Amino acid sequence: FFFNQWVIMFNINPVSKVSKSIYKFKTILPPKDRFWADPFVIEKNKIFYIYFEEFLFGEEKGKISLITIDKNGLYSKPKVVLEEKHHLSYPFIINDNNSLFMIPETKEKKSIDIYECKKFPTEWNFKKTLISKNPNY
Repeated sequence: FFFNQWVIMFNINPVSKVSKSIYKFKTILPPKDRFWADPFVIEKNKIFYIYFEEFLFGEEKGKISLITIDKNGLYSKPKVVLEEKHHLSYPFIINDNNSLFMIPETKEKKSIDIYECKKFPTEWNFKKTLISKNPNY
């Protein structure tokens, strides 16, 4: 009778007006064949870009997906923006002189990899491996 699942919740009001009640937040519920976790939010031109881990149970690995939310709280369908043959999660994004870089968690690969945004918000290309303990990569 109960299905335990991670969700994405949001409230686009300014921080000073955000309610501390979880019931005031809007919920974006993933399909039952997956969970969403580890969101990282970028705001640009009054649009919120939420990058997150999307883990499909049948594939048993995470990929990085994106949902956008406009100033009225309307949100897009998720879109996969980064997928590898290994598990990806925690999409940490860095802005360096208006260039965006993503360092997702890649523990399964035993490395720390960095990706560069070639076309915001959806095109991310592998840039280089920063650290590796895996001789196969």
